[in-house]
Amino acid sequence: MSEFKNKKQLRSHKVVVALNDDEKIFIDNYCNKNNIKSKGKFLRETAIRMILKQMHQYSPTLFD
Repeated sequence: MSEFKNKKQLRSHKVVVALNDDEKIFIDNYCNKNNIKSKGKFLRETAIRMILKQMHQYSPTLFD
């Protein structure tokens, strides 16, 4: 089972994001203040969380 889980979570697609100096400093300071060791994991989870939140807001409801 762990072999299947490892293959499922393999990240083979790369996304590159360019930041200006102020954005980089802001993220570095936030990560240092909150003891975030993996900036990649933090940015990935933050992006996915924002997308899911927006999808939930725009999803149809029973009374729309």
